[in-house]
Amino acid sequence: EKKWAICLHGGAGVMSENEVEHEPYKAALLQIIEFGRYLLQEGRSSLDVVELVTKQLEDCPLFNAGKGSVLNNDGEVRPEASIMTANLRCGAVSYTQTVKNPISLARLVMENTTNILYIGDGAEAFADLHKQIERVDPSYFITETRKQRYLAAKNKENIATEQSANLQKDNEAKGTVGCVALDIHGVLSAATSTGGLNNKKFARVGDSPIIGAGTWADKNCAISTTGTGEEFLRRCAAHAIGMMMQYGKMTLEQAVQDMVHNQLSPDDGGIIGVDSDGNCVMKMNSSGMYRASASSTTATFVGVN
Repeated sequence: EKKWAICLHGGAGVMSENEVEHEPYKAALLQIIEFGRYLLQEGRSSLDVVELVTKQLEDCPLFNAGKGSVLNNDGEVRPEASIMTANLRCGAVSYTQTVKNPISLARLVMENTTNILYIGDGAEAFADLHKQIERVDPSYFITETRKQRYLAAKNKENIATEQSANLQKDNEAKGTVGCVALDIHGVLSAATSTGGLNNKKFARVGDSPIIGAGTWADKNCAISTTGTGEEFLRRCAAHAIGMMMQYGKMTLEQAVQDMVHNQLSPDDGGIIGVDSDGNCVMKMNSSGMYRASASSTTATFVGVN
């Protein structure tokens, strides 16, 4: 029996105490993790799996990625995403506008170019060359919930900082989605996607489309992060975990624990990872993180708080 493992997240932040509010999220996470489990059992590559699972998270309006993303200061959804696999091949996009699934465009950047990151109009022009990339009207991404939250933030007219408009006690305080997987061929891959920060200004970019900050995969681990992007950026958090394992000889458990609880500050967010032995690690320093995991040796798990 060949080993496989998968974990995913749907964002970390201040979670409601009301269990009932979590039910639709848990149902979505369960459905999507089971889809990932099925693909890995069928022998699909970890790269396919992290892309396809992240696409489902993007398509689900509950999470801050793809449909259901937060709005920027101009009232637009401008998502960003990155993907990486163990031989260090990677791709990323930021500030797309009409691309239904940014993660799929990120994969094409990885596979069809010698570059890594395309942004804004350039990313849109690159998408124009690839008919397999589904396009939508920008209004597709906007949900009523996000629009209300944007208007509330706009009303306060304070710049989008974690201390202000964003951190109202809500389920999507620091939303990002991500997926990491080990396939039966022994290959690790990671993917991360987000709408960014509610009411973000000046084309602010977070950690999600930055290789080594929000996403990392090498021969030892695959990592995806969620939370206050700037804190993960300044620490190159995802890459640092890989280095703690490679040079510090830490286990994945030890490395993620150190990053989340020693290096980051309380409420910065959370990290998911899987190692080459199929161990899944999911840790957060906020009150909760939407998360799920499954592997060839463990039962399916779905958690919030």
